[in-house]
Amino acid sequence: MIIVVDLEATCWEDNKKKQNEEMEIIEIGGVLLDDNLDVIEKVSVFVKPTINPILTDYCKNLTSIQQEDVEAAQEFSQALQCFTRAIKKHLSPSDTLNKHILASWGLYDKKQIIKECERHEIEYPFGQHWNVKQGFTKKQGTKKRFGLKKALQRVSLEFEGNPHRGIDDAYNVARIIREYFGSDYSLYL
Repeated sequence: MIIVVDLEATCWEDNKKKQNEEMEIIEIGGVLLDDNLDVIEKVSVFVKPTINPILTDYCKNLTSIQQEDVEAAQEFSQALQCFTRAIKKHLSPSDTLNKHILASWGLYDKKQIIKECERHEIEYPFGQHWNVKQGFTKKQGTKKRFGLKKALQRVSLEFEGNPHRGIDDAYNVARIIREYFGSDYSLYL
C-alpha cells in the first residue's frame, strides 16, 4: 500500500524565520492506495497548533482552513493517532505502517511530521518515504522540478479540489501516481 500524505501548516506572508522555526501542522490529509493503486481511504484530520494557536489571515486565505477548524481539533499527538487509526483499519492485525510507503510531493511533509513528532516527543510511525516530485522529475527526464498543478497539467490532468488543502493535494498526488506512474511506480522510488 501507498499512504499519500499532504500537510497544511501555520504560515505567515512575510516572516520566513518564524515560518521555518515555528511552523505547525494544521491539517494532515491522506489518501491510501491499495496494491492496484485504487483509492481505499481518504482522510483529513485538522490539528490544533500550540505555539501559534491563532491562524493568520494569510494562512486562512491560502488554505481555506478557518480558526474554528483548528480550535475544534486535537493537538498533534492525538491528531496523528486519529490519522494512523484510519489507515490501520485497512491493514491486517500483524501489519504495521512502517512496512508501507509514505508518499508526498517533495520532502517537506516527511520532514515536518518528523519535526512535530520530535516536538511532541512521540515516535515517527512511518517507514520508507517516496518523494513523488523527484520521481516525476526523473520520469520526465528533466532537471526542472514541477509544482503539483504544473505536473498535473504536464500529464493532461486537471487539479481536483482546493489547492493548499491537505486532503485535495494528497488526492491529486495519488492521481499522478495512479495515472502517470501506474504499476511501474517502484522504478521511481
